[in-house]
Amino acid sequence: MFINHSLSTTLKKLLVACGMVSMLLWVSCAALDPRNVQLDLQEDYPTAKITVLDDALTTLGRMTEIYNSGPLRIQCQQISDLTGTATSSVGGELPQSITEMLKSSLNSIGGRVTYIPYDPSFLENSRITGYSKFEKKLIPDIMVSGGITEYDRALETRGKNTNAGVDVTFLNTGWLPGDTASLGYDQGQKISTASITVDFNLIDFQTLSGLSRMQTVNTIKVYKGENEKSLGITLFGPTFGVKGSIAKYQGRHAAVRLLTHLSTLQIVGKYLKLPYWRLLPEGKPDQTVLDSVQTDFALMNAQQRIAAIQRLLYLHGHDVMITGQIDEQTQAALRKVGAQASADFDTYLSLYISVPLDSNRYLTIREEPQKSSNQAVLSEATMPEKPVAAAAQGAQYIPSAAIQKKTIPLAAAGPPAIKKVETAGNYDKVVSMLTALGLNSTPADLTLWTDQNQFLIGDRIHYYFKADKACHVVIIGVTTDRKVVQLFPNRYQTTPLVSAGQTYVIVDDSAEMALEVAGPAGQEEVIAFISDQPFELFPTDFSHQPFIELSNSSDVLNKVSSRVQMAQQLNISQKRIRYQIKGR
Repeated sequence: MFINHSLSTTLKKLLVACGMVSMLLWVSCAALDPRNVQLDLQEDYPTAKITVLDDALTTLGRMTEIYNSGPLRIQCQQISDLTGTATSSVGGELPQSITEMLKSSLNSIGGRVTYIPYDPSFLENSRITGYSKFEKKLIPDIMVSGGITEYDRALETRGKNTNAGVDVTFLNTGWLPGDTASLGYDQGQKISTASITVDFNLIDFQTLSGLSRMQTVNTIKVYKGENEKSLGITLFGPTFGVKGSIAKYQGRHAAVRLLTHLSTLQIVGKYLKLPYWRLLPEGKPDQTVLDSVQTDFALMNAQQRIAAIQRLLYLHGHDVMITGQIDEQTQAALRKVGAQASADFDTYLSLYISVPLDSNRYLTIREEPQKSSNQAVLSEATMPEKPVAAAAQGAQYIPSAAIQKKTIPLAAAGPPAIKKVETAGNYDKVVSMLTALGLNSTPADLTLWTDQNQFLIGDRIHYYFKADKACHVVIIGVTTDRKVVQLFPNRYQTTPLVSAGQTYVIVDDSAEMALEVAGPAGQEEVIAFISDQPFELFPTDFSHQPFIELSNSSDVLNKVSSRVQMAQQLNISQKRIRYQIKGR
């Protein structure tokens, strides 16, 4: 009886205290008025959308320059959901189109990869209105086709539950609505898995046929999780409880974007024969790339194989010249990398897939000139002379120009010959000064390109460039036999100041002359120098020739050397591209 009386007294006091507190809160706190309900939402500022593969795509662009791949012009078709899941009738869990995601992926690569939009209506309307001409537009090399091909929901669902409870029954509690006090706890968790698959294929733009083994099929898993907890208390009849639940979904759209980035990285890397798997976490070598590299190596002759290995050794930090001959420097470098003094494929592949990606040595590669009697020639067409608009993406100098009326050797097109009193060593010194100008500065805000990355002797060639801002530009070409020619400014484009966002070409098809590849076979290079301030490197008298060639004379070398030293005091940056010339 004493226990029951004490319990009764305690409960009564508790009820009275709760009632007094409730009244006090009700009277004094207007916030409890249901009519004053309020909810504060968090406000966030916009943020850049970044995925784990953004840096990998940018590095892929750098790889195209390090490995001397491309240029590659790429376009994409409409890439959409082929599973039907994107329709609103099933919740719209996937995006209807991932074309814009793919465009962003392709455009973020940079380097020697140029994304070309597909918008025929815009091109046609621009042509009709006279805003633009189709002749100056770039033609894609390849197209990307594909789509979201699989979406499987609830591939796997797992759940677990935890339950606990305790009940206590009291005697002689007739004045209460019940005689039981209890405590219960329950927790339930469920996780389900779904998968999304994206297919990409490459199509040759000229033949509209698929490219063998140029495809990617990638799958990503996305998860959905639910967790629920509840706590219940029963005190002699009345029951009180609290319950909480949360559901989390991994974003389907974000997962598709990640798939698009991965597939872009793979298919571009595969086409350009680059070891792109180095850019992926736990990436494994792509057998398609390895087979292509082995095929290219097998098609080289002995001298070309040695030269290719020498280039890779140089990229790895060894001071070797690219001569095509195994000299003492090459032998020493091969010993350092643990290879035999021979041009075997194992050595080549080992060096190829492990080239450092954080070095700028690819900008300073020098090849020993091949001896050849072939000279660049300038061909004058029958069209009347008129200024030519400079349209530019990275162009490289083609040693000869096609001619219909008369052919003039490039050397003969310059001013009267000056007696050569300087040695070849001084000429090379000036060339080295030129090519090193702005090398250690921030890369130039300029895009530079040419028609393709390989030419046969006799092919036509154009050089293109476009600056992101108004600036002063000088462009030189370094031929396979180490001759240096100023490509821009020239007789038809005499002003080095260029406008922002405008594409310039060297030379336009409407010009009185055209550039043609003359050889000799090897690698040629084009370098663009950019500055906010005016500067000159070569003389600007184009009365005798459309382009200025660096002459091996004391007067010319001294003038150019002096101008380079003056330019070194300015904020000059550079951008360069390379391409291969092969004999027919």
